[in-house]
Amino acid sequence: IASETNKVTAQLEAVFKNLQTRREESAHLHYLLVERAEAAAGKILELEKDIADLQEELGDNEGELKHLRLRMRAVETLCGEFVRCNAKRGGVIDPDLVESIERWKSDWAKLREKMAAKKNEKRKAR
Repeated sequence: IASETNKVTAQLEAVFKNLQTRREESAHLHYLLVERAEAAAGKILELEKDIADLQEELGDNEGELKHLRLRMRAVETLCGEFVRCNAKRGGVIDPDLVESIERWKSDWAKLREKMAAKKNEKRKAR
């Protein structure tokens, strides 16, 4: 009985030692997972702030573009009336004015295309 008791005790000690080793490994893995989860949460918060900043910037830019578009329409309307009235009176149409307006329209179209392309790229990146 004593030898079997010693044998069972030795087996229990081995099982206990294995369980302790597994517990230490489990605690270490848990620590690593918690550390990585906290780092990921921090990164998520940074990215959310970046997104909010970019959305605010985008809203500002869109507002500015709308304002510029309205101003261009006003200039176009006023100049168009001036050019038509001047032409009816036999006056000379200012080619620099017409060229400037056309160049501005072209630049405006390019800017809109560029913004639309960036917006599409961001959507695709998601």
